[in-house]
Amino acid sequence: MPLGLRWQQRLGVPYVLDIQDPWVNDHYQRTGQSPPGGKIKHGITQWFAARTEPATIRGAAHTTVVSEHYISNLIARYPDLSPDKFTTLPFAATPRDYELVAEENVVQDKFDPNDGLNHWVYIGRCGPDMQFSLTAMLLAFRNALQSGQLLENVRMHFLGTDYATKDQAKHWVLPIARELGITEYVTEVPDRVPYFQVLRCLQQASALIVPGSDDPRYTASKLYPYISAARPCLTVFHQNSSVNRIMSETKAGVAVTFDSEDSVETVAGRIQRDWFSAQQYKQMPKTDWVAFSPYTAESMTHRLTRVFDDVVDASR
Repeated sequence: MPLGLRWQQRLGVPYVLDIQDPWVNDHYQRTGQSPPGGKIKHGITQWFAARTEPATIRGAAHTTVVSEHYISNLIARYPDLSPDKFTTLPFAATPRDYELVAEENVVQDKFDPNDGLNHWVYIGRCGPDMQFSLTAMLLAFRNALQSGQLLENVRMHFLGTDYATKDQAKHWVLPIARELGITEYVTEVPDRVPYFQVLRCLQQASALIVPGSDDPRYTASKLYPYISAARPCLTVFHQNSSVNRIMSETKAGVAVTFDSEDSVETVAGRIQRDWFSAQQYKQMPKTDWVAFSPYTAESMTHRLTRVFDDVVDASR
């Protein structure tokens, strides 16, 4: 991103930044969690970020971010910047991707949708920041199982949970399942899954489960393909995450929230009440597709090109 500033200084061409994750990020210092790549690598990148972010952010003609929280944080850090210098632009979804899956007859080998079992699926990274929501989700399942709910034919699949290659990949979910005594119901494959196979898995799942980060600024861009799959869906995110607002607007499923004061047992109780006891895992969502339209690729592309148009007009 600092190259944008050099480009502008040398050629006079304005630049737009796109921030998908916080550049200067104190999350791991605040929580005491181990950052991806280790403390040394993270420390070096943060040292560089702290020295290059100020001039780069201030010099940008505009900045797009995936979460509204990033805007408030940046303005708090740089009070001389105004809100109109930013646009919230999450990752988008397109129904065309699911059409391509059908046209190309994409197959997935992670589970058999015709084996008589109910396959609940989550595909995406896990990590230390998601241990709380994962534990609450699995604890709620165990409690529901012990209370007599007929969940013996449920299998939960956690796929693509680690960024590392096969020989270095770490299991994030199985240790929790082992501690709770429910490993027979849980499968974890850390290896990444190709995108169109992801969509096929989501389409063929009995239900979708999406654990969230304990970082309130975290926005799960993968949420939109989950909604587009039109399957029963459970999300468990921090109460300040934009995921909850989107789930509410689109009526795409059950959104359970938590904050820093909640215990795992408390959140597990909410999940058991809203998802298990209410048997929402059997209910197809009545998704409001009109409310979902602002999150489509067509709408997001229009907003992004409008940003570029405004920057060009201002530069003239």
